[in-house]
Amino acid sequence: MTGILVLVRLGSKRLKNKHLITTSKGFFLAVLLKRIEFIFQKEIEQGKVQIVIATSNEPINSDLLNLGYKVYFGEKNNIPLRQLNCAEDLGFDQIISVDGDDILCAPESLKLIYKHLCSQESFVVTKDLPLGMNAMGYTTKFIRESLKGKENQSLVTGWGRIFDQNKALVVQGQCQNFSHHRYTLDYPADEEFFRTIIDNIPNVNFETQKILELTEEKQWFKINNFLSEEYLQNFYKEQQDEI
Repeated sequence: MTGILVLVRLGSKRLKNKHLITTSKGFFLAVLLKRIEFIFQKEIEQGKVQIVIATSNEPINSDLLNLGYKVYFGEKNNIPLRQLNCAEDLGFDQIISVDGDDILCAPESLKLIYKHLCSQESFVVTKDLPLGMNAMGYTTKFIRESLKGKENQSLVTGWGRIFDQNKALVVQGQCQNFSHHRYTLDYPADEEFFRTIIDNIPNVNFETQKILELTEEKQWFKINNFLSEEYLQNFYKEQQDEI
């Protein structure tokens, strides 16, 4: 069985309770979950896939129980260990990892990852989508082996560094040439960006390619793409503090 683990914590400092910000189509996090649920509807009904909100065991995260999805409370400071424990506790052979900040993560790419994992690949990543639309997946065995000796480390920012990238099957995302777009939720301008898109698309299952084309046509990407440099600076600083 495959677990699609949506990694979320509600204790954001820059944008309070950002995943539960409301739009015309529901909470930001609900939009992400519904998009994933739609494209995996058949596999979910067949019992082959389960969507899980994988969060830390902090009291503030109890609000996530109100979304109607399975919630797993695990490690706060070691995200790979949280995923491994979740997979072992719930009986997942494979994991597709989705960052909860990536509200419009491309579900079509998640389906590609799933197909390759089902074809006996142990580590699959997508590439060449805009920031916030790529994802990765791996077998439970692979993450267990990758995490050996690192169980007590702080692994929050850039935790994917535990994986040997030479072992990855890299698959081309279906939507390219939009690298100047930014699709991750971290700052107030990101909130405005996502709200603008979500409030102007006909439904939450709008195809990723169409979202990208509409964002380009309407120039909505300008709402938040100026944040890319600041975001990367903070990312590398926080990662360096962990190492």
